[in-house]
Amino acid sequence: MRLYKANLLIKESKKLPVNRSSAIFPFINTKFIETNILFFGYWFIKRNIKNLGFSIKIRSLKGKLLFQDFKNVNKAKSYKINIKDILKNNKFYQISSGSIEIEILSNENLYFPYPALVVNYHSKYCSSVVHTCGRIYNDKQDKLSNNMYLIPESGFDIIPNQEFLPFISFVNGDKLLKNEILKCIFVNESGETFTKKIRLKKINPYETKIINLLNFKEKKFFQNKKGIVKIHHNFKNFYPRFVAGNSNKLKSIFTLTHTFYDAEKEKDTKRHYIKNFDKKNNFDSTLLLPLFLESKNYTEIAIYPNFPKTNLNFDLEVFDANGNKKIKIFSILNIKKKLAKPVYLNLTNIVKTKKLKINKNQKYLAKIIISSRGLIPSRLKFGINFGHPHKIDIPTNICFGATNVNLNILNKPKTFKWTPIINKKKSYFVITNGSFVKNGFKKAKIKLSFWNEKSSKPLYKKVIIQDNGIYWFNLHKDKRVKKLLFSKSGWATIESDNPFVNGFYFEDMKKGILSGDHVF
Repeated sequence: MRLYKANLLIKESKKLPVNRSSAIFPFINTKFIETNILFFGYWFIKRNIKNLGFSIKIRSLKGKLLFQDFKNVNKAKSYKINIKDILKNNKFYQISSGSIEIEILSNENLYFPYPALVVNYHSKYCSSVVHTCGRIYNDKQDKLSNNMYLIPESGFDIIPNQEFLPFISFVNGDKLLKNEILKCIFVNESGETFTKKIRLKKINPYETKIINLLNFKEKKFFQNKKGIVKIHHNFKNFYPRFVAGNSNKLKSIFTLTHTFYDAEKEKDTKRHYIKNFDKKNNFDSTLLLPLFLESKNYTEIAIYPNFPKTNLNFDLEVFDANGNKKIKIFSILNIKKKLAKPVYLNLTNIVKTKKLKINKNQKYLAKIIISSRGLIPSRLKFGINFGHPHKIDIPTNICFGATNVNLNILNKPKTFKWTPIINKKKSYFVITNGSFVKNGFKKAKIKLSFWNEKSSKPLYKKVIIQDNGIYWFNLHKDKRVKKLLFSKSGWATIESDNPFVNGFYFEDMKKGILSGDHVF
């Protein structure tokens, strides 16, 4: 694990050039599921880079190189890599799983060693997404700095549906590994635990592992409720952020998210805490989410026992789309000692008990204000479950962090964000505007640009979002953008004069299956 403060230094530094930015994903290629990699040429807008080298390597499950390609990329537009088509065109008909590694190469500083890519597992029933999480280290220094401290991975839901089992997946680096052990500590909603060890006798260089963490008998431990797992490992050969989620028996439906550091047992205040430099004017931390209030829909926060001991209080404020405060509820959760189990806050139900007058044609913003009686954990990561239950209930489980008080954000004059538009059944994205400033910050003037796979000429749209306001874009309601995309995936860029603009994107596959992630 790299320290939070070290991450900030990398983001700010111009003295540590990054010339290789890479990602490696497990892929699935069966009669049910195909895997696509989606990305936008953001480097040419955000960094003003003129030209990039783009490398693709596809390997078998055991790590054998099957296909590689290199090309130059120089346009800001939507890009898609269909792994099924590549395998078919190269006569690898029997390959059902493996890995795809993507390298972005530049003579100019890319700043981040991981690019903003999305892996999309698509089937008739699901279209799940998660951003870059695994990668192969650039060099010895990169490897050393990311292995300062070995720490468990956690931070995703084991869903209660009895047809689904939890899994993790990763791709090994360039060294053979032997006798690795994953120590998995499962925790249910009652705080009960059981431990299971998974032995991996041999992992070839670049081998892909897709591991079911439980069998159906073991899953009864969760008593038809949600739960979590903490995964202790000894991996130093690759960046050990796992693709994670749940899949059904037929392997036709996958949920996707990623794991995150489990710092529950960390005690060093210098390493794992920060201080609010101005408590009079700023909240310690805030979390802004679209509030799903329509019939059967919900917004839920999963608070995992993955941060060190602290004393936290959670208040909830609800605003309409124009930033008008509708209600404030104090202390929806108070953590006075180390959290020993996951806590699930269904914001939709909490608000409905207050009998807020709901206009179904209006959108709402939930603002969680997190305050501490002392220092603030530097990494407050939650699972964000947006759900639309129908025949089943498969929510998003997005790994998303609260915004801690930070002078650097206040001093930023603008922001640039970008989001994919999956365009399978019902695609939409949400932009939020809100800050940790107690008396409010300012409205956000936004230029939206929509990009397709064919052209580098976008469509434009201007939007103003009030402070503590929210904006929803529904693809099926915008004929111009729908026509631009030609039934294929696309991207939207979000340029604003407000540094606190953020958001989420979604793909509703109906029947209760909702996927999504946060914007880049």
